[in-house]
Amino acid sequence: AEKYEKIYSSYVVLGRVRLKEKKPVMAIEMAKKAIAQNQYYTDAYVLLGDAYMENGDPKNAMENYKKAIAIYPG
Repeated sequence: AEKYEKIYSSYVVLGRVRLKEKKPVMAIEMAKKAIAQNQYYTDAYVLLGDAYMENGDPKNAMENYKKAIAIYPG
């Protein structure tokens, strides 16, 4: 059986669409799926932070922004 290519970047794109549609819970789910596939993908942590902010959860948002910065401080 063929293995499917990792599609974590597609999850982030879908998450951004959901965020623009004002569906932060769905965006959070997409970001978490991306992180499950690649725990070093900073864009997923930024999306997760943005989605948590949109969902009224600044504490979790800040935690995920910090994770993104820790992975890619530049």
